[in-house]
Amino acid sequence: MITMLFLKISGFMNTSNENNNESLLLSLIGADELKSIVEAAVRKIMLELKEDTPEVDEFLTTRQLAKLLHVSISTIVNWRKTGKVKSHKIGSKILFKREEILLKIKELRPFRSVQDLVH
Repeated sequence: MITMLFLKISGFMNTSNENNNESLLLSLIGADELKSIVEAAVRKIMLELKEDTPEVDEFLTTRQLAKLLHVSISTIVNWRKTGKVKSHKIGSKILFKREEILLKIKELRPFRSVQDLVH
């Protein structure tokens, strides 16, 4: 097993004594242990970043939405005009929030039956 030198610096502050003592701790650890320490630190940082990052809404174009729902572009345009799906105008583009579309599908799904499709 390859042994690596790992340098760990710890600062200690002694409030009972006016002197601030700095301690330098050198210890030998194996490559596997160093790898585990680094992986744990990276995992912790990634989780913190994920928690601090706000969710970004994913927008779909009319074409992307039509492809997702397996319908024609004109169907999406008709649904938008009749208010069946909510759209958002950003600049000159008409976009749809993926989450809103998925919620609408979940909302409609329990009421779908063969009779609903015929009538």
